[in-house]
Amino acid sequence: MTSDLSRKHLRFQTEEPPKLGDRLEARIAWPFLLQNVCRLQLVVRGPVVEVGDRGILMGIENYEFQTCGERSFASAEPTVSNCSVG
Repeated sequence: MTSDLSRKHLRFQTEEPPKLGDRLEARIAWPFLLQNVCRLQLVVRGPVVEVGDRGILMGIENYEFQTCGERSFASAEPTVSNCSVG
């Protein structure tokens, strides 16, 4: 479960914490549609920089938005998402 997101870090909770220095990729379902049609997800990548009581802190080295599911921008109705919830 994501608890904090900034430009440089992502803090989250998990049952099995990774090790300090492990490189991760996290996918977060974005709450807004692209052109009111297409679902998005935010993909962030980087190393684990802290493991503690407040959760896992991942440094964000790079990020990108990706579309999910059908990519029909001509459709007025949003399409079904193939995104995983982050």
